[in-house]
Amino acid sequence: MARRGSARLTDAAKKRRQDKQVRLTQAVREAQKEYVTKATSIAVEHGRSLEWVVGQLHLGGRRLTKKRAASPWSTFIGRQLRKLNQGKSKGDKWSISKFLEEDKEELQEAYEQLTEAEKATLKEEGERSRKERAVLPMRKSEKSVQKDFHETFKALANEVHGGLQRTQGEAIMFGVRGEVTQYGAPEIYVSPKAKAFLAKSFGLTPEQFALRLEAFVLADLGNDHGSRAKKSMVDDQSTARRAIQDGHDSLLFKTKGIKPGSLKMNYRNYEGKVVEEHKIELRGWPLPGPVQNPGSLKRQELTTLLRALENQTCRWEKMTDVELAARIQHNHERLTRGEEVYIPRKARKAPSVPANAVAGPSSTPSPPPSA
Repeated sequence: MARRGSARLTDAAKKRRQDKQVRLTQAVREAQKEYVTKATSIAVEHGRSLEWVVGQLHLGGRRLTKKRAASPWSTFIGRQLRKLNQGKSKGDKWSISKFLEEDKEELQEAYEQLTEAEKATLKEEGERSRKERAVLPMRKSEKSVQKDFHETFKALANEVHGGLQRTQGEAIMFGVRGEVTQYGAPEIYVSPKAKAFLAKSFGLTPEQFALRLEAFVLADLGNDHGSRAKKSMVDDQSTARRAIQDGHDSLLFKTKGIKPGSLKMNYRNYEGKVVEEHKIELRGWPLPGPVQNPGSLKRQELTTLLRALENQTCRWEKMTDVELAARIQHNHERLTRGEEVYIPRKARKAPSVPANAVAGPSSTPSPPPSA
């Protein structure tokens, strides 16, 4: 059998095929350009890298199929099931499979009695419910919020740095958390001359300045409209403790190189373990009596302490040798008056001996056996 050959294309047909291929290639290239432009815009607007955005937009092997329209029958079944389960506890509610298995015939009869207008209404209700489910807000974890904050500040700092390099400018930029429940260290960008300005004008390093800003924000001390009353007392206690701990850590790092967070503030034995051991003190304590944990303060006392911490009338400072010697002598005088200055460490409990333990060899001689 002779092999059947294909008809030769005419010049006009070849030209049409070539033009079609050229148009397809141009359309693909234009789409690629728009894709890159849009991805770049998203990356800049949201502080993400271009690679991350492209990865999120990549469809991979995902099949793009058109979803079916909402079924009035499915909406009808869902409505009847909700009526049946209304008022029932979680363990007593009917599942949709059991509901259809038991009452499918009755449900079909009731559905067939509906008018076309009623079925159209059910279809619209189903479409509306589907759209509402598609836009449910995504829950952000604390870690994702912290990462988003860090990456946003980093992108902003890079942009500011580039602008300063072009314009020979100077800048200060801090980013701190806005709520006590959030996590994450302060973000800092300070140009060289701006850093010198902080040291000369305030006597602070950028890290210390950021900690003060964070304490100010968390205490809500910049709000003059009375919104501090909305915060719970627990939040204010946490804010005061954090401000005291941050100042404690900052000064120990500056004077002794102790890593922040490695040594907890000792309220119980403040004189012995903080003042005398590390040669620092919390000066300007605004309340009667010794330094104490903010968790033991009343509302008015806590407010007074937060104000003092904010305006720096209560702050951590390093002691001189003369001040330390006078402080130790004063503490000893308080001891002679019977005051409790140094809290002794609790004695370790002796190991308990079980009641049914077998007695071992004893140094006490056993009584002689009776005759």
